[in-house]
Amino acid sequence: MVAFITDAASRPQLIFLPCCGMALWTMGQLLRLGAGRARSLSSKKVKMSYYRLYDKGGEPEDVAKISQHVENLFEAPPLFYLACIVIYLCKGVSTVSAGLAWAYLAARMAHTVVHTGRNNVTHRFYSYMGSTAALIGLWLCATKAVLASA
Repeated sequence: MVAFITDAASRPQLIFLPCCGMALWTMGQLLRLGAGRARSLSSKKVKMSYYRLYDKGGEPEDVAKISQHVENLFEAPPLFYLACIVIYLCKGVSTVSAGLAWAYLAARMAHTVVHTGRNNVTHRFYSYMGSTAALIGLWLCATKAVLASA
């Protein structure tokens, strides 16, 4: 991974590798959610009617955590994808921006493990704040790239 960061300025398309990782990670969580819901339905822990409006009954805690987390993966990560696109289009890919993109992916993966695992709120907060710090850094790089290309 070090080469993907240090070669980023000479190979700007490398900024999209963490984006691909994030997209694949999100799809993996969607599959995980589908499998959990299928197990819950087949074991009769959840009635099919629950999924009509998500208002009668509920899901087992392990499936509910994954469901909440999947929703979370569609909140801040779009800003990550957009920042990487802006940085690339404005020719601002650098070692710093690539490092921040990889840091974002790593922090989001850690957040998934914590949130859908033991769900320690303190650890979840730190992993989320780590991803937020990386995202802010990416947007600072994006802003610098836009200003430099104007």
